[in-house]
Formats: sequence, structure tokens, C-alpha cells
Amino acid sequence: MRAPGPRWSPIRKRARSTSVTEVLALSGVDALYGESHVLHGVSFSLNPGRVLALLGRNGAGKTTCMSAIIGFLPPRTGEIRLFGEAIGRLSPETISRKGVGFVPQGRRIFSSLTVQENLVVSRQKRRGVAMPWTLERVIELFPRLKERLQQSAGSLSGGEQQMLA
Repeated sequence: MRAPGPRWSPIRKRARSTSVTEVLALSGVDALYGESHVLHGVSFSLNPGRVLALLGRNGAGKTTCMSAIIGFLPPRTGEIRLFGEAIGRLSPETISRKGVGFVPQGRRIFSSLTVQENLVVSRQKRRGVAMPWTLERVIELFPRLKERLQQSAGSLSGGEQQMLA
């Protein structure tokens, strides 16, 4: 007879597969924010198909960690790898072209434009390079936005605005 309770638990330690290339891996990353030493030996990895959340109180280093990953803030020490490739010293533009992005909490949308107009504006070339996504791909990832393409972006719910951002 099986003991009551869930068969799967996020607390249970899974056996680590050495054959899977990690989507993202940080190893011993230290980073400064201004004069403050915010990240101290941060290490974690993300395998394909998995989800990872960075949680912590204000000032804990969540945004600093993301800034290091996207290239805004090169790590002082340690290594950041994307699909096995070291990216810790690459420019934000190069990292972005590899498909890594960051949507800060402030939504930064054009509230008077429609959802579709926001997407068209944000897709325009910057420094001669088009964004690495298409309208079709956005709709595939966020099907809720398909129903809202002609709606004013300012009238979307907070979650929908975050999808759009």
C-alpha cells in the first residue's frame, strides 16, 4: 500500500543527468551593483523544459542577477553559460540575438496604440538588426494576445500588458 500524499514533490532531489545540455547555468557568479557587492557565488542551472523562479526580498539581488545574465552587468567572477556557451562577457546585444530577453516589472508599452501596433513598433530594426521574433511567434506563445490585437494596449489587464511588454 502506498503512503498518502503526492507522488511527485518539488522537494525531492532528482538525479542529475550529465547528458542534457543546460539551457542556462550560473557558476560562482559574483557581481557588484554600484559599490555594493550584491551577488556572492550564485550558482544554479536550468534544464530544458523546466521553469526557474528567482525569489527574494527587495535588494536581495534578483535584478542584479538578471542584469548579469543579459549582459548589462558583467560578472566580477564566475561563469554564465547559455546552452553550454560562455556568455558572461558578451554584449547585451549579442546575448539578445541569442534569444535571451528580460521584461522588467514596469510594463513600458504604448498604451494609446493597439496591441498589434505595439508589436509592430517593437519589432522595428535597431542598429540595423530586426528583433529575433515574429508576430506569429508571439501569438503562438501568448494566444490571449491574438484576441486583443485591435484593442488599445492601455485597456489590457496587468497580466496581458506584461505579456505584451
